Amino acid sequence: MKKQLFWKNKGYKKGKPLRGIIECPYLIVGGGIAGLTAAYFLLERGVSPHDVVIVERNIVGNGSTGHSAGMLIPEPENEQNLWWGAYKKKYGAKNTKLYRKANRDALKTVEKLITLGKIRCDARLGDFLILACTPTAHARLMQDSLARQSFGEKAPVLSGRALQKEIATPLFQFAERSLQGLSVNPLALAQGIATYLRKQGVRVYEDTPIHSTYKNTARTSHGAIEYKTILYAQGTGAESSHLQNFITTIGVTTPLSKTQLMKLNLLDKDMFIDEEGAHSFHYGKITGDNRLLVGYGDVRTKENTSTISLHTPHIRNISTFLTKAFAGSLKIEYAWSGVYALSKGMLPLVSIRKNVATVNGAGIQLGSIAATHYVITKLFNKKHPLDDLFTSH
Repeated sequence: MKKQLFWKNKGYKKGKPLRGIIECPYLIVGGGIAGLTAAYFLLERGVSPHDVVIVERNIVGNGSTGHSAGMLIPEPENEQNLWWGAYKKKYGAKNTKLYRKANRDALKTVEKLITLGKIRCDARLGDFLILACTPTAHARLMQDSLARQSFGEKAPVLSGRALQKEIATPLFQFAERSLQGLSVNPLALAQGIATYLRKQGVRVYEDTPIHSTYKNTARTSHGAIEYKTILYAQGTGAESSHLQNFITTIGVTTPLSKTQLMKLNLLDKDMFIDEEGAHSFHYGKITGDNRLLVGYGDVRTKENTSTISLHTPHIRNISTFLTKAFAGSLKIEYAWSGVYALSKGMLPLVSIRKNVATVNGAGIQLGSIAATHYVITKLFNKKHPLDDLFTSH
């Protein structure tokens, strides 16, 4: 088994670090999905590309974005692992429906960027299944299904033969079919967006950590940036009492044959997650080269870097899950662990005060992009559909 990241993007040309002193109206700290889409949203607002600077302490996509499973699904991600029924109860039907739409709009933004940048990242739309193997999990699925139906969506709960046609596993008795999501190579996606932004004129500096800020000046190892507005989109690099870091581990099997995929009813390459109602859960998909990717985790940690050693207990758990859920000899070829940040609340962390803004870059989840769009809109003092949601948070 190779204890390394499966994702590769050989054609990416890494940017140079910042040297010297520069000026810019907008400085974005963090080269993950939140920081990259923040730059794009600024350009959409009419900001000149040359007025936007992105600094990344390592290489673009090296953080939680590039270590993720690459499953862009219009579902909430929060510390409590709550679904839409809980959101509706807390925030009301109107605000919850608007937030759900914001997640779908975030998916459209990614699709648009892939098209604009002609990004090769194994992008593929596919159904998303929420699986349940216990009565408690089934009850949560039913609550979630009713919430979705109240939004005017079809949210069928599958069982028996209908479930087996979607994913052939003896481990789960029920499943909810959600809206389509997008499967990607997350590293190639992030670096592809960075390349596109560079071509537009955005300045992207890599190997450029920010050491300190004082009076609208950010100091780096070999230079400084004088800015008017700064946006922090650091994810695990941020120090905030409102964030909790978690460890998750992903294993990728050797390639599966067409016969194996048909036997598992995964030839259509659906994505899935199991509903346990706790911090730990399994999730997975079929990669572009027909491997089964399975993740497991969410161990709380104080680590503030995305690159850590392989979490061996997680790998044992994933191996057991593969045996129980997909009976057969599926062998893990690649495995890695990573750290990502989640808001301790039900919504992504956002903060806007004068010329300083913060958005939680939580892996590659669409909620981070939706929150980033909200933050950029508020920096221009404009109304946003999520105003009531975030002000009540």
